[in-house]
Amino acid sequence: MCSGVQMSTYKNKKVVINGKTYLLGESVGSGGNGYVCSARVEDDLVEYAIKFLTVRAEDDNYKLKKERFENELNFCEKASHPNIIKVYGHGEFDGRLCYVMERHPKTLKKVIEEEVDMFQLLKYLEQLCEAVKYIHKKGIIHRDIKPENVFLNNNGQLVLADFGIAHFVDSTLTLSGDWLGNKSYAAPEQLAKGYATDITPACDIFSLGMIINELFTKVKPSGSKYTMISEVEPMLYSLDDLVYRCMLQNPAERPEIDEVLAEITLIRGDIQQDADTFLDNVLVDELLPEEVVNNILNKACRDVLAAKYIFQRTSEEELDRYDCNYHRDIRYNVSEYVKALYFQKLVYEMCLHKFKYESNVYSSGSQYSPLNLENQTENELYKKFENIILKRQIQRSENDLTGQILKLFSSCCDYHCEELLSEVSDIEKLVVALDDSPILYVVYKLRKTFDIEILNEIDLVEHINVNWTTTVCDEFEKGSLYRESDSEEQYILEKMQEDWGIIWRRIDSKHFSIKFRDKDSYRRFRRNALEIAKPYHVFEGDVLTLIRIRREFNGIIELEPWNSFDVLNAVAKILGMRDDF
Repeated sequence: MCSGVQMSTYKNKKVVINGKTYLLGESVGSGGNGYVCSARVEDDLVEYAIKFLTVRAEDDNYKLKKERFENELNFCEKASHPNIIKVYGHGEFDGRLCYVMERHPKTLKKVIEEEVDMFQLLKYLEQLCEAVKYIHKKGIIHRDIKPENVFLNNNGQLVLADFGIAHFVDSTLTLSGDWLGNKSYAAPEQLAKGYATDITPACDIFSLGMIINELFTKVKPSGSKYTMISEVEPMLYSLDDLVYRCMLQNPAERPEIDEVLAEITLIRGDIQQDADTFLDNVLVDELLPEEVVNNILNKACRDVLAAKYIFQRTSEEELDRYDCNYHRDIRYNVSEYVKALYFQKLVYEMCLHKFKYESNVYSSGSQYSPLNLENQTENELYKKFENIILKRQIQRSENDLTGQILKLFSSCCDYHCEELLSEVSDIEKLVVALDDSPILYVVYKLRKTFDIEILNEIDLVEHINVNWTTTVCDEFEKGSLYRESDSEEQYILEKMQEDWGIIWRRIDSKHFSIKFRDKDSYRRFRRNALEIAKPYHVFEGDVLTLIRIRREFNGIIELEPWNSFDVLNAVAKILGMRDDF
Protein backbone atom coordinates (compact mmCIF):
# COMPACT_ATOMS: atom_id res chain seq x y z
CA MET A 1 0.00 0.00 0.00
CA CYS A 2 1.24 3.48 -0.78
CA SER A 3 1.60 5.79 2.21
CA GLY A 4 0.20 9.30 2.57
CA VAL A 5 3.74 10.69 2.43
CA GLN A 6 4.26 9.15 -1.02
CA MET A 7 0.85 10.30 -2.18
CA SER A 8 1.67 13.86 -1.17
CA THR A 9 4.10 13.94 -4.10
CA TYR A 10 0.99 14.09 -6.35
CA LYS A 11 0.45 17.73 -5.41
CA ASN A 12 0.57 20.01 -8.50
CA LYS A 13 0.57 16.97 -10.82
CA LYS A 14 -1.97 16.88 -13.67
CA VAL A 15 -4.48 14.06 -14.18
CA VAL A 16 -6.52 13.65 -17.36
CA ILE A 17 -9.93 11.99 -16.89
CA ASN A 18 -12.51 11.83 -19.70
CA GLY A 19 -10.58 14.46 -21.65
CA LYS A 20 -10.57 17.00 -18.80
CA THR A 21 -7.30 18.00 -17.10
CA TYR A 22 -7.31 18.25 -13.30
CA LEU A 23 -4.54 19.89 -11.25
CA LEU A 24 -4.03 17.98 -7.99
CA GLY A 25 -3.90 19.82 -4.69
CA GLU A 26 -3.66 18.89 -1.01
CA SER A 27 -4.61 15.58 0.56
CA VAL A 28 -8.16 15.75 1.95
CA GLY A 29 -8.62 12.21 3.30
CA SER A 30 -7.76 8.54 3.14
CA GLY A 31 -9.22 5.15 4.01
CA GLY A 32 -8.68 1.45 3.61
CA ASN A 33 -9.04 1.48 -0.19
CA GLY A 34 -8.62 5.06 -1.26
CA TYR A 35 -6.69 8.26 -0.92
CA VAL A 36 -8.36 11.57 -1.81
CA CYS A 37 -6.77 14.75 -3.18
CA SER A 38 -8.39 18.07 -3.91
CA ALA A 39 -8.34 19.05 -7.58
CA ARG A 40 -9.31 21.91 -9.82
CA VAL A 41 -9.83 22.61 -13.50
CA GLU A 42 -8.72 25.86 -15.06
CA ASP A 43 -11.58 28.37 -15.48
CA ASP A 44 -13.95 26.00 -13.65
CA LEU A 45 -15.44 27.25 -10.37
CA VAL A 46 -16.49 23.77 -9.23
CA GLU A 47 -14.31 22.21 -6.51
CA TYR A 48 -13.31 18.64 -7.27
CA ALA A 49 -11.76 15.72 -5.42
CA ILE A 50 -10.03 12.71 -6.94
CA LYS A 51 -9.94 9.37 -5.19
CA PHE A 52 -7.05 7.03 -5.93
CA LEU A 53 -6.87 3.32 -5.24
CA THR A 54 -4.05 2.95 -2.73
CA VAL A 55 -2.57 -0.20 -4.28
CA ARG A 56 -0.99 -1.05 -7.63
CA ALA A 57 -1.20 -4.30 -9.59
CA GLU A 58 1.97 -5.64 -7.94
CA ASP A 59 0.71 -5.05 -4.38
CA ASP A 60 -0.92 -7.63 -2.07
CA ASN A 61 -4.72 -7.90 -2.16
CA TYR A 62 -4.77 -5.86 -5.39
CA LYS A 63 -7.52 -7.92 -7.01
CA LEU A 64 -9.85 -7.69 -4.01
CA LYS A 65 -9.32 -3.96 -3.48
CA LYS A 66 -9.55 -3.23 -7.20
CA GLU A 67 -12.94 -4.96 -7.41
CA ARG A 68 -14.24 -3.06 -4.41
CA PHE A 69 -12.96 0.20 -5.86
CA GLU A 70 -14.63 -0.54 -9.19
CA ASN A 71 -17.87 -1.46 -7.49
CA GLU A 72 -17.82 1.86 -5.67
CA LEU A 73 -17.13 4.04 -8.71
CA ASN A 74 -19.56 2.12 -10.96
CA PHE A 75 -22.37 2.59 -8.45
CA CYS A 76 -21.62 6.28 -7.87
CA GLU A 77 -21.34 6.99 -11.61
CA LYS A 78 -24.74 5.44 -12.28
CA ALA A 79 -26.50 6.72 -9.14
CA SER A 80 -29.05 9.40 -9.89
CA HIS A 81 -29.97 10.49 -6.40
CA PRO A 82 -29.43 13.97 -4.91
CA ASN A 83 -28.18 12.49 -1.63
CA ILE A 84 -25.55 10.17 -3.11
CA ILE A 85 -22.09 11.50 -3.97
CA LYS A 86 -21.79 12.20 -7.72
CA VAL A 87 -18.89 10.78 -9.72
CA TYR A 88 -18.01 12.50 -13.02
CA GLY A 89 -15.60 9.99 -14.50
CA HIS A 90 -12.73 7.61 -13.88
CA GLY A 91 -9.33 6.74 -15.23
CA GLU A 92 -5.83 5.75 -14.21
CA PHE A 93 -2.82 7.73 -12.96
CA ASP A 94 0.61 6.53 -11.88
CA GLY A 95 -0.55 2.92 -12.17
CA ARG A 96 -3.54 3.53 -9.89
CA LEU A 97 -7.24 3.53 -10.63
CA CYS A 98 -8.92 6.82 -9.78
CA TYR A 99 -12.20 8.65 -10.16
CA VAL A 100 -13.25 12.28 -9.90
CA MET A 101 -16.12 13.62 -7.83
CA GLU A 102 -17.38 16.99 -6.68
CA ARG A 103 -15.63 18.11 -3.52
CA HIS A 104 -17.69 19.11 -0.47
CA PRO A 105 -15.42 20.57 2.23
CA LYS A 106 -18.01 20.38 5.05
CA THR A 107 -18.75 16.96 6.53
CA LEU A 108 -21.67 16.00 8.73
CA LYS A 109 -19.23 16.07 11.63
CA LYS A 110 -18.86 19.82 11.08
CA VAL A 111 -22.63 20.18 10.72
CA ILE A 112 -23.08 18.46 14.10
CA GLU A 113 -20.68 20.92 15.69
CA GLU A 114 -22.20 24.06 14.15
CA GLU A 115 -25.89 23.57 13.36
CA VAL A 116 -28.40 24.09 16.20
CA ASP A 117 -31.62 24.70 14.26
CA MET A 118 -33.69 21.59 15.00
CA PHE A 119 -35.85 22.04 11.91
CA GLN A 120 -32.78 22.10 9.69
CA LEU A 121 -31.31 19.09 11.50
CA LEU A 122 -34.53 17.15 10.95
CA LYS A 123 -34.38 17.98 7.24
CA TYR A 124 -30.79 16.77 7.11
CA LEU A 125 -31.87 13.54 8.80
CA GLU A 126 -34.55 12.98 6.17
CA GLN A 127 -31.97 13.50 3.41
CA LEU A 128 -29.56 11.02 4.98
CA CYS A 129 -32.39 8.51 5.36
CA GLU A 130 -33.34 9.03 1.73
CA ALA A 131 -29.77 8.12 0.75
CA VAL A 132 -29.80 4.99 2.92
CA LYS A 133 -33.23 4.04 1.57
CA TYR A 134 -31.92 4.39 -2.00
CA ILE A 135 -28.95 2.07 -1.46
CA HIS A 136 -30.90 -0.48 0.55
CA LYS A 137 -33.52 -0.73 -2.20
CA LYS A 138 -30.67 -1.59 -4.56
CA GLY A 139 -29.39 -4.33 -2.27
CA ILE A 140 -26.39 -2.28 -1.09
CA ILE A 141 -25.20 -2.16 2.55
CA HIS A 142 -22.87 0.76 3.20
CA ARG A 143 -21.30 -0.73 6.36
CA ASP A 144 -19.41 2.46 7.25
CA ILE A 145 -21.98 5.21 7.80
CA LYS A 146 -20.38 7.86 10.01
CA PRO A 147 -20.36 11.69 10.05
CA GLU A 148 -17.03 11.81 8.19
CA ASN A 149 -18.58 9.93 5.25
CA VAL A 150 -21.53 12.30 4.86
CA PHE A 151 -21.03 15.70 3.20
CA LEU A 152 -22.98 18.93 2.81
CA ASN A 153 -23.07 20.00 -0.83
CA ASN A 154 -23.40 23.48 -2.29
CA ASN A 155 -27.18 23.09 -2.55
CA GLY A 156 -27.48 22.59 1.19
CA GLN A 157 -28.16 18.86 0.90
CA LEU A 158 -26.43 15.97 2.61
CA VAL A 159 -24.74 13.41 0.36
CA LEU A 160 -23.59 9.96 1.41
CA ALA A 161 -20.11 9.00 0.20
CA ASP A 162 -17.31 6.43 0.56
CA PHE A 163 -18.72 3.10 -0.55
CA GLY A 164 -15.25 1.53 -0.35
CA ILE A 165 -16.30 -1.31 1.95
CA ALA A 166 -19.97 -1.43 0.95
CA HIS A 167 -21.59 -4.74 0.18
CA PHE A 168 -23.14 -4.79 -3.29
CA VAL A 169 -25.84 -7.18 -4.38
CA ASP A 170 -24.50 -10.55 -5.62
CA SER A 171 -21.00 -9.58 -4.45
CA THR A 172 -18.78 -12.38 -3.09
CA LEU A 173 -15.93 -10.10 -2.03
CA THR A 174 -16.63 -10.23 1.70
CA LEU A 175 -14.81 -12.91 3.70
CA SER A 176 -15.94 -14.12 7.13
CA GLY A 177 -12.90 -12.65 8.87
CA ASP A 178 -13.02 -9.20 7.23
CA TRP A 179 -13.14 -6.14 9.46
CA LEU A 180 -15.84 -3.91 8.02
CA GLY A 181 -16.48 -0.38 9.22
CA ASN A 182 -15.34 2.22 11.70
CA LYS A 183 -15.54 0.89 15.25
CA SER A 184 -16.96 4.15 16.59
CA TYR A 185 -20.25 3.77 14.72
CA ALA A 186 -20.23 0.04 14.05
CA ALA A 187 -23.13 -2.20 15.02
CA PRO A 188 -22.44 -4.96 17.56
CA GLU A 189 -22.55 -7.64 14.87
CA GLN A 190 -19.81 -5.82 12.95
CA LEU A 191 -17.54 -6.10 15.98
CA ALA A 192 -17.96 -9.89 16.23
CA LYS A 193 -15.17 -11.83 14.55
CA GLY A 194 -16.11 -14.31 11.87
CA TYR A 195 -19.52 -12.82 11.11
CA ALA A 196 -18.69 -10.37 8.30
CA THR A 197 -20.65 -12.38 5.76
CA ASP A 198 -23.78 -12.25 7.95
CA ILE A 199 -23.97 -8.45 8.02
CA THR A 200 -27.41 -7.09 6.99
CA PRO A 201 -28.81 -3.62 6.26
CA ALA A 202 -29.57 -3.44 9.98
CA CYS A 203 -25.93 -2.46 10.62
CA ASP A 204 -26.54 0.79 8.69
CA ILE A 205 -29.64 1.40 10.85
CA PHE A 206 -27.54 1.06 14.00
CA SER A 207 -25.04 3.64 12.72
CA LEU A 208 -27.92 5.89 11.68
CA GLY A 209 -29.40 5.69 15.20
CA MET A 210 -26.10 6.89 16.67
CA ILE A 211 -25.98 9.80 14.22
CA ILE A 212 -29.60 10.80 14.96
CA ASN A 213 -28.76 11.09 18.64
CA GLU A 214 -25.48 12.91 18.06
CA LEU A 215 -27.04 15.49 15.73
CA PHE A 216 -29.08 16.93 18.59
CA THR A 217 -27.05 16.12 21.71
CA LYS A 218 -23.69 16.93 20.09
CA VAL A 219 -22.28 13.91 21.92
CA LYS A 220 -21.72 10.49 20.35
CA PRO A 221 -23.82 7.97 22.30
CA SER A 222 -21.87 5.40 24.26
CA GLY A 223 -23.14 2.63 26.50
CA SER A 224 -26.69 2.44 27.85
CA LYS A 225 -26.65 5.78 29.74
CA TYR A 226 -26.05 8.10 26.81
CA THR A 227 -27.53 11.61 26.68
CA MET A 228 -31.14 11.55 25.50
CA ILE A 229 -32.32 13.94 22.80
CA SER A 230 -35.24 15.03 25.01
CA GLU A 231 -32.73 16.30 27.58
CA VAL A 232 -31.62 18.88 25.00
CA GLU A 233 -34.71 19.31 22.85
CA PRO A 234 -37.72 18.13 24.94
CA MET A 235 -40.14 18.45 22.04
CA LEU A 236 -38.20 15.75 20.15
CA TYR A 237 -38.88 13.09 22.79
CA SER A 238 -40.21 10.73 20.08
CA LEU A 239 -36.75 10.55 18.55
CA ASP A 240 -35.43 8.92 21.72
CA ASP A 241 -37.63 5.89 21.14
CA LEU A 242 -36.55 5.75 17.50
CA VAL A 243 -32.87 5.91 18.46
CA TYR A 244 -33.40 3.20 21.06
CA ARG A 245 -34.97 0.87 18.49
CA CYS A 246 -32.30 1.63 15.88
CA MET A 247 -29.59 0.70 18.39
CA LEU A 248 -31.07 -2.57 19.66
CA GLN A 249 -28.45 -5.28 20.05
CA ASN A 250 -30.43 -7.77 17.99
CA PRO A 251 -30.32 -6.61 14.34
CA ALA A 252 -33.58 -8.41 13.56
CA GLU A 253 -35.41 -6.14 16.02
CA ARG A 254 -34.25 -2.87 14.46
CA PRO A 255 -36.64 -0.97 12.16
CA GLU A 256 -36.07 -0.88 8.43
CA ILE A 257 -35.10 2.35 6.74
CA ASP A 258 -38.64 3.00 5.41
CA GLU A 259 -39.96 3.12 8.98
CA VAL A 260 -37.09 5.28 10.22
CA LEU A 261 -37.65 7.80 7.43
CA ALA A 262 -41.43 7.82 7.92
CA GLU A 263 -41.09 8.40 11.67
CA ILE A 264 -38.64 11.29 11.23
CA THR A 265 -40.91 12.88 8.61
CA LEU A 266 -43.94 12.63 10.89
CA ILE A 267 -42.01 14.04 13.86
CA ARG A 268 -40.88 16.99 11.77
CA GLY A 269 -44.46 17.48 10.63
CA ASP A 270 -45.78 17.53 14.21
CA ILE A 271 -43.13 20.02 15.28
CA GLN A 272 -43.68 22.21 12.24
CA GLN A 273 -47.44 22.23 12.82
CA ASP A 274 -46.97 23.36 16.43
CA ALA A 275 -44.46 25.99 15.35
CA ASP A 276 -46.84 27.33 12.69
CA THR A 277 -49.67 27.46 15.23
CA PHE A 278 -47.56 29.49 17.65
CA LEU A 279 -46.26 31.85 14.96
CA ASP A 280 -49.76 32.35 13.54
CA ASN A 281 -51.14 33.29 16.96
CA VAL A 282 -48.27 35.37 18.31
CA LEU A 283 -48.73 39.14 18.33
CA VAL A 284 -45.64 40.92 17.01
CA ASP A 285 -44.33 44.32 18.08
CA GLU A 286 -44.28 46.14 14.74
CA LEU A 287 -42.03 48.90 16.09
CA LEU A 288 -39.07 46.54 16.50
CA PRO A 289 -36.65 45.89 13.61
CA GLU A 290 -37.50 42.79 11.59
CA GLU A 291 -34.16 41.14 12.40
CA VAL A 292 -34.78 41.55 16.15
CA VAL A 293 -38.34 40.20 15.84
CA ASN A 294 -37.18 37.15 13.89
CA ASN A 295 -34.41 36.46 16.39
CA ILE A 296 -36.86 36.55 19.30
CA LEU A 297 -39.47 34.48 17.48
CA ASN A 298 -36.95 31.76 16.60
CA LYS A 299 -35.93 31.42 20.22
CA ALA A 300 -39.50 31.77 21.53
CA CYS A 301 -40.79 29.12 19.15
CA ARG A 302 -38.34 26.53 20.48
CA ASP A 303 -39.10 27.59 24.05
CA VAL A 304 -42.84 27.14 23.62
CA LEU A 305 -42.50 23.78 21.84
CA ALA A 306 -40.26 22.54 24.66
CA ALA A 307 -42.73 23.91 27.20
CA LYS A 308 -45.61 22.04 25.56
CA TYR A 309 -43.80 18.75 26.03
CA ILE A 310 -42.84 19.53 29.64
CA PHE A 311 -46.37 20.73 30.40
CA GLN A 312 -48.12 17.64 29.07
CA ARG A 313 -45.71 14.76 29.56
CA THR A 314 -43.31 15.18 32.47
CA SER A 315 -43.91 13.59 35.85
CA GLU A 316 -43.98 15.56 39.11
CA GLU A 317 -40.45 14.45 39.93
CA GLU A 318 -39.12 15.31 36.46
CA LEU A 319 -40.81 18.71 36.59
CA ASP A 320 -38.74 19.69 39.62
CA ARG A 321 -35.54 19.14 37.66
CA TYR A 322 -36.18 22.06 35.32
CA ASP A 323 -34.82 25.54 35.98
CA CYS A 324 -37.73 27.98 35.99
CA ASN A 325 -35.37 30.83 35.07
CA TYR A 326 -34.31 29.12 31.84
CA HIS A 327 -34.18 31.67 28.98
CA ARG A 328 -35.49 34.36 31.33
CA ASP A 329 -34.56 37.07 28.80
CA ILE A 330 -37.72 36.23 26.87
CA ARG A 331 -40.92 36.94 28.79
CA TYR A 332 -44.31 35.46 28.04
CA ASN A 333 -47.97 36.22 28.65
CA VAL A 334 -50.73 33.66 29.10
CA SER A 335 -54.16 33.71 27.45
CA GLU A 336 -57.15 34.94 29.44
CA TYR A 337 -58.70 31.49 29.17
CA VAL A 338 -55.76 29.78 30.87
CA LYS A 339 -55.56 32.50 33.51
CA ALA A 340 -59.25 32.00 34.25
CA LEU A 341 -58.72 28.25 34.61
CA TYR A 342 -55.76 28.88 36.91
CA PHE A 343 -57.65 31.41 39.02
CA GLN A 344 -60.71 29.19 39.37
CA LYS A 345 -58.68 26.14 40.32
CA LEU A 346 -56.79 28.02 43.05
CA VAL A 347 -59.96 29.61 44.43
CA TYR A 348 -61.80 26.30 44.30
CA GLU A 349 -59.03 24.58 46.28
CA MET A 350 -59.02 27.45 48.80
CA CYS A 351 -62.79 27.20 49.35
CA LEU A 352 -62.69 23.41 49.47
CA HIS A 353 -59.97 23.53 52.09
CA LYS A 354 -62.11 25.83 54.26
CA PHE A 355 -65.20 23.68 53.65
CA LYS A 356 -63.35 20.53 54.75
CA TYR A 357 -62.01 22.34 57.80
CA GLU A 358 -65.56 23.18 58.87
CA SER A 359 -66.78 19.66 58.05
CA ASN A 360 -64.46 18.13 60.63
CA VAL A 361 -66.57 19.36 63.56
CA TYR A 362 -69.80 17.74 62.36
CA SER A 363 -68.65 14.25 63.34
CA SER A 364 -68.46 15.41 66.98
CA GLY A 365 -71.96 16.94 66.95
CA SER A 366 -70.88 20.57 66.46
CA GLN A 367 -71.93 22.75 63.56
CA TYR A 368 -71.07 25.87 61.57
CA SER A 369 -73.88 28.07 60.34
CA PRO A 370 -73.60 28.52 56.58
CA LEU A 371 -73.86 31.94 55.04
CA ASN A 372 -77.38 33.33 55.41
CA LEU A 373 -78.20 35.01 52.12
CA GLU A 374 -81.41 36.42 53.62
CA ASN A 375 -79.26 38.50 55.96
CA GLN A 376 -78.26 41.81 54.32
CA THR A 377 -74.71 41.86 55.70
CA GLU A 378 -73.99 38.27 54.75
CA ASN A 379 -75.66 38.70 51.37
CA GLU A 380 -73.37 41.68 50.66
CA LEU A 381 -70.39 39.51 51.60
CA TYR A 382 -71.56 36.88 49.11
CA LYS A 383 -72.15 39.50 46.38
CA LYS A 384 -68.63 40.90 46.80
CA PHE A 385 -67.17 37.45 46.41
CA GLU A 386 -69.48 36.62 43.53
CA ASN A 387 -68.49 39.76 41.62
CA ILE A 388 -64.83 38.78 41.87
CA ILE A 389 -65.48 35.23 40.71
CA LEU A 390 -67.69 36.26 37.80
CA LYS A 391 -64.86 38.38 36.38
CA ARG A 392 -62.98 35.12 35.75
CA GLN A 393 -65.99 33.07 34.67
CA ILE A 394 -65.43 30.82 31.65
CA GLN A 395 -68.40 31.12 29.34
CA ARG A 396 -69.97 27.97 27.88
CA SER A 397 -67.29 25.60 29.13
CA GLU A 398 -67.58 22.37 31.09
CA ASN A 399 -64.35 23.38 32.82
CA ASP A 400 -65.99 26.40 34.44
CA LEU A 401 -65.99 26.09 38.26
CA THR A 402 -67.97 29.23 39.05
CA GLY A 403 -71.00 27.38 40.41
CA GLN A 404 -68.96 24.98 42.52
CA ILE A 405 -66.88 27.81 43.97
CA LEU A 406 -69.92 29.86 44.94
CA LYS A 407 -71.64 26.82 46.44
CA LEU A 408 -68.59 26.01 48.59
CA PHE A 409 -68.26 29.65 49.63
CA SER A 410 -71.91 30.00 50.66
CA SER A 411 -71.66 26.77 52.66
CA CYS A 412 -69.06 28.30 54.98
CA CYS A 413 -69.78 30.46 57.99
CA ASP A 414 -69.66 34.25 57.78
CA TYR A 415 -66.25 34.85 59.34
CA HIS A 416 -64.65 32.12 57.25
CA CYS A 417 -66.21 33.76 54.19
CA GLU A 418 -64.58 37.03 55.23
CA GLU A 419 -61.25 35.22 55.36
CA LEU A 420 -61.85 33.74 51.91
CA LEU A 421 -62.77 37.13 50.51
CA SER A 422 -59.52 38.53 51.89
CA GLU A 423 -57.42 35.67 50.54
CA VAL A 424 -58.87 35.75 47.03
CA SER A 425 -56.93 38.96 46.34
CA ASP A 426 -53.71 37.05 46.96
CA ILE A 427 -54.79 34.47 44.41
CA GLU A 428 -55.44 37.23 41.88
CA LYS A 429 -51.83 38.31 42.37
CA LEU A 430 -50.70 34.76 41.62
CA VAL A 431 -52.66 34.90 38.37
CA VAL A 432 -51.16 38.24 37.42
CA ALA A 433 -47.70 36.75 38.09
CA LEU A 434 -48.19 34.30 35.21
CA ASP A 435 -47.67 37.17 32.78
CA ASP A 436 -44.26 38.66 32.10
CA SER A 437 -42.57 35.40 33.15
CA PRO A 438 -39.98 32.96 31.75
CA ILE A 439 -41.58 30.07 29.90
CA LEU A 440 -40.67 27.33 32.38
CA TYR A 441 -41.98 29.41 35.28
CA VAL A 442 -45.37 29.50 33.54
CA VAL A 443 -45.26 25.76 32.87
CA TYR A 444 -44.24 24.95 36.43
CA LYS A 445 -47.07 26.96 37.99
CA LEU A 446 -49.74 25.61 35.65
CA ARG A 447 -48.49 22.03 35.79
CA LYS A 448 -48.54 22.02 39.60
CA THR A 449 -52.12 23.30 39.60
CA PHE A 450 -54.09 21.60 36.86
CA ASP A 451 -55.63 18.13 36.82
CA ILE A 452 -54.67 15.66 34.11
CA GLU A 453 -57.91 16.31 32.20
CA ILE A 454 -57.03 19.99 31.80
CA LEU A 455 -53.43 19.18 30.92
CA ASN A 456 -54.60 16.95 28.09
CA GLU A 457 -57.05 19.55 26.82
CA ILE A 458 -54.82 22.62 26.70
CA ASP A 459 -52.56 23.03 23.68
CA LEU A 460 -50.02 25.37 25.20
CA VAL A 461 -48.80 26.75 21.87
CA GLU A 462 -52.24 28.34 21.39
CA HIS A 463 -52.21 30.07 24.78
CA ILE A 464 -48.73 31.59 25.07
CA ASN A 465 -47.61 34.94 23.66
CA VAL A 466 -44.38 36.91 23.80
CA ASN A 467 -44.33 39.94 26.08
CA TRP A 468 -42.44 42.27 23.75
CA THR A 469 -42.29 45.10 26.28
CA THR A 470 -40.10 43.28 28.78
CA THR A 471 -38.28 40.80 26.52
CA VAL A 472 -34.59 41.55 26.18
CA CYS A 473 -33.74 41.96 22.50
CA ASP A 474 -30.00 41.41 22.73
CA GLU A 475 -28.06 38.14 22.73
CA PHE A 476 -30.00 35.58 24.75
CA GLU A 477 -28.73 33.48 27.60
CA LYS A 478 -28.05 29.89 26.62
CA GLY A 479 -28.19 28.15 29.99
CA SER A 480 -29.36 24.68 30.85
CA LEU A 481 -32.89 23.38 31.06
CA TYR A 482 -32.04 21.83 34.39
CA ARG A 483 -31.42 23.36 37.76
CA GLU A 484 -28.31 22.83 39.87
CA SER A 485 -27.89 19.99 42.35
CA ASP A 486 -29.73 19.54 45.65
CA SER A 487 -26.67 20.67 47.61
CA GLU A 488 -27.57 24.28 46.76
CA GLU A 489 -30.96 23.84 48.42
CA GLN A 490 -29.33 22.73 51.65
CA TYR A 491 -26.97 25.71 51.58
CA ILE A 492 -29.91 28.13 51.13
CA LEU A 493 -31.98 26.57 53.92
CA GLU A 494 -29.03 26.63 56.31
CA LYS A 495 -28.73 30.37 55.59
CA MET A 496 -32.48 30.73 56.21
CA GLN A 497 -32.09 28.92 59.51
CA GLU A 498 -29.22 31.21 60.50
CA ASP A 499 -31.10 34.42 59.58
CA TRP A 500 -34.63 33.53 60.73
CA GLY A 501 -34.27 30.67 63.18
CA ILE A 502 -36.51 28.27 61.27
CA ILE A 503 -36.73 24.53 61.82
CA TRP A 504 -36.45 22.63 58.54
CA ARG A 505 -36.13 19.07 57.31
CA ARG A 506 -36.22 17.28 54.00
CA ILE A 507 -39.56 15.50 53.42
CA ASP A 508 -38.46 13.77 50.22
CA SER A 509 -36.06 14.44 47.35
CA LYS A 510 -37.97 17.58 46.25
CA HIS A 511 -39.87 18.95 49.29
CA PHE A 512 -39.00 20.53 52.64
CA SER A 513 -40.86 21.05 55.92
CA ILE A 514 -40.56 24.61 57.29
CA LYS A 515 -41.56 25.71 60.80
CA PHE A 516 -41.23 29.07 62.60
CA ARG A 517 -40.70 28.92 66.36
CA ASP A 518 -43.04 31.86 67.05
CA LYS A 519 -45.60 34.08 65.35
CA ASP A 520 -43.45 37.19 65.61
CA SER A 521 -40.62 35.63 63.57
CA TYR A 522 -43.07 34.47 60.93
CA ARG A 523 -44.76 37.88 60.70
CA ARG A 524 -41.43 39.70 60.37
CA PHE A 525 -40.32 37.25 57.67
CA ARG A 526 -43.64 37.62 55.85
CA ARG A 527 -43.47 41.43 55.97
CA ASN A 528 -39.82 41.47 54.85
CA ALA A 529 -40.41 39.02 51.99
CA LEU A 530 -43.44 40.90 50.64
CA GLU A 531 -41.60 44.22 50.86
CA ILE A 532 -38.67 42.84 48.82
CA ALA A 533 -41.04 41.32 46.26
CA LYS A 534 -43.41 44.26 45.97
CA PRO A 535 -41.87 45.87 42.83
CA TYR A 536 -41.85 42.53 40.96
CA HIS A 537 -45.26 40.94 40.49
CA VAL A 538 -43.90 37.54 39.41
CA PHE A 539 -41.69 37.37 42.48
CA GLU A 540 -44.58 38.58 44.65
CA GLY A 541 -46.61 35.62 43.40
CA ASP A 542 -43.80 33.28 44.43
CA VAL A 543 -43.69 34.81 47.91
CA LEU A 544 -47.45 34.46 48.36
CA THR A 545 -47.05 30.75 47.65
CA LEU A 546 -44.13 30.58 50.04
CA ILE A 547 -45.81 32.10 53.12
CA ARG A 548 -49.01 30.04 53.14
CA ILE A 549 -49.68 28.55 56.59
CA ARG A 550 -50.43 24.84 56.84
CA ARG A 551 -51.10 24.70 60.59
CA GLU A 552 -50.32 26.61 63.79
CA PHE A 553 -50.62 26.07 67.51
CA ASN A 554 -49.22 27.61 70.65
CA GLY A 555 -47.16 30.11 68.67
CA ILE A 556 -45.50 27.57 66.35
CA ILE A 557 -46.29 28.04 62.65
CA GLU A 558 -45.77 25.38 60.01
CA LEU A 559 -45.90 26.50 56.37
CA GLU A 560 -47.10 24.53 53.40
CA PRO A 561 -44.10 22.44 52.23
CA TRP A 562 -41.53 24.29 50.16
CA ASN A 563 -40.35 22.56 47.01
CA SER A 564 -37.06 22.86 45.19
CA PHE A 565 -38.33 25.70 43.05
CA ASP A 566 -39.40 27.70 46.12
CA VAL A 567 -36.00 27.29 47.76
CA LEU A 568 -33.80 27.88 44.73
CA ASN A 569 -35.78 30.90 43.55
CA ALA A 570 -37.96 32.74 46.05
CA VAL A 571 -36.05 31.93 49.26
CA ALA A 572 -32.69 32.64 47.67
CA LYS A 573 -33.95 36.04 46.45
CA ILE A 574 -35.37 36.95 49.86
CA LEU A 575 -32.04 36.12 51.47
CA GLY A 576 -30.15 38.22 48.90
CA MET A 577 -28.44 35.19 47.40
CA ARG A 578 -29.63 35.98 43.86
CA ASP A 579 -30.95 39.11 42.19
CA ASP A 580 -32.67 37.91 38.99
CA PHE A 581 -36.13 39.31 39.74
